[in-house]
Amino acid sequence: VVAYELEVIKLPFVGPIEIQFAQSASTRGWLGGDETIVPQPAPSESPSPEQPEQKEESIWTQSNFVRGRFFKDLLKSTYSGTGIVTAKGTQSPYAYDENTNTFYHCVSINTFSASYNPNGNFDEAEAGKTAVRAMNTCLKKIDGKEQLTMEDDSVKNIDQSRPKHVECLVIIPEDASPEAEAALRQILNNRAQEHNASGSGETVSYRLARGGGNAKPAETPAQEAA
Repeated sequence: VVAYELEVIKLPFVGPIEIQFAQSASTRGWLGGDETIVPQPAPSESPSPEQPEQKEESIWTQSNFVRGRFFKDLLKSTYSGTGIVTAKGTQSPYAYDENTNTFYHCVSINTFSASYNPNGNFDEAEAGKTAVRAMNTCLKKIDGKEQLTMEDDSVKNIDQSRPKHVECLVIIPEDASPEAEAALRQILNNRAQEHNASGSGETVSYRLARGGGNAKPAETPAQEAA
């Protein structure tokens, strides 16, 4: 809630004319840190009364491209009213805060993927490389960039004289193990500290969030018996 006075006009011999205002507004918080919950995709249609309800398929069953586009579009639509403007298209970054000169990017990592579990154990270093590559892609796209086109086709000027910051939201499955989350968080924090100590001119940070449903593959009868 904010209350303020606005000086509308000054007239000779009369003095300034002021109007008092009182306004209030509320909005969802901007990416609630580690507690951020990214919802699952909504069902395409409601089941009819005579049909049994179908369980909605998790976004983690989709390809990396489809999953990445879904999360980016979801974040852009969810947080477009927070005062942080959303960039046009699906290319990184998906949002920009001109007040803090901060760019926002996101990447999804399936902690159950075989590529991150070569020996049956989660390889946080390999998963971390995916997030770091996404961050580096975003850094290249904003390097020297003077303008950013927004969803409403307006253009935001980027002040190159100010320090830039890039925050990458790393989305993992809702059923990711606490051990995998902690290991990934630690390695990404280390990568951010290394980058920020390099004096490259911009700072970075990674933020982990669970969302999009569960991704753990269903166990086969043989696995259950074992």
